[in-house]
Amino acid sequence: MVRTKLSAVVRQYKNSNFEAVVDLAHSLLVRDSKRAEGTVRMALEDDRFVIFVAEINCKVAGFILLELRGWNQAIGEIWWIAVQLNLWRKGIGTQLLKKTEQYAKERGVTKMLVETNVGNNISIPFYVKNGYQLEGALSNHYEKGEDVLVLGKFLKTQAMKK
Repeated sequence: MVRTKLSAVVRQYKNSNFEAVVDLAHSLLVRDSKRAEGTVRMALEDDRFVIFVAEINCKVAGFILLELRGWNQAIGEIWWIAVQLNLWRKGIGTQLLKKTEQYAKERGVTKMLVETNVGNNISIPFYVKNGYQLEGALSNHYEKGEDVLVLGKFLKTQAMKK
């Protein structure tokens, strides 16, 4: 089966994207709309976070939320990535991930991390396909006692190439 890839415009979040990002987060990531809105607002108010959106025909098709962590912000942790269901497996998530990794590299991030539910048969292969490797597991980590896998990827920065 040949999958059609779509080319999206991936750019940093604008205030006009708020409703679309919260709606995507609520529909795909968290059942509680207030939690989705609260998390997005928290990220917008904290300069450790950045949100990128993918647009197709000037409409938000997906987004990714990244936190720069550590005393020197050398770790990038992906909190959320979401793409409209009808656009899954069309390359939008990969475009968001690549843009985020490039942004992180430019800021000196050397390691990317992401947590995902141990039973998430969509995100695990997605991250592995994009170079992430299993780093560990956390038991009873999420609110309802769900187990989590931690995946990581080293980014090659200019300093590492020398």
